[in-house]
Amino acid sequence: MKKRRSLLRLVGILFTATLVSTYTTGAQKVKELPSNSREIRADVITIDTLKDFGDLERPDVVFFHDLHTDALEKRNKDCLACHLSEKDRLSLKFKRLKDTGRQEVMDIYHADCMACHKEMYAKGQ
Repeated sequence: MKKRRSLLRLVGILFTATLVSTYTTGAQKVKELPSNSREIRADVITIDTLKDFGDLERPDVVFFHDLHTDALEKRNKDCLACHLSEKDRLSLKFKRLKDTGRQEVMDIYHADCMACHKEMYAKGQ
């Protein structure tokens, strides 16, 4: 009789532990963003400026701003490496104060982004 009661108690404990772990496991996981997610995050920048000029020829460029600022900091550079300043205020636009024309904006992104990435790659970074 004691063995049966002990066995039932053990089964009850295991069943309860299984239920608790099943329902709490999801709360402990770190949420991963799917690659097609558009969740707004402060450190995620989407370059879609050319939409203002019409349909895009290529997809938006999405990158982590914090990774870029960290990389620049390691090279003793600051925000002025990517952003122009006017009247002691940084422009939120990359390497320009305003959008002038589709081709010019596209050329600025392609020339400056690619040049920096090629330079970093050549250095093995």
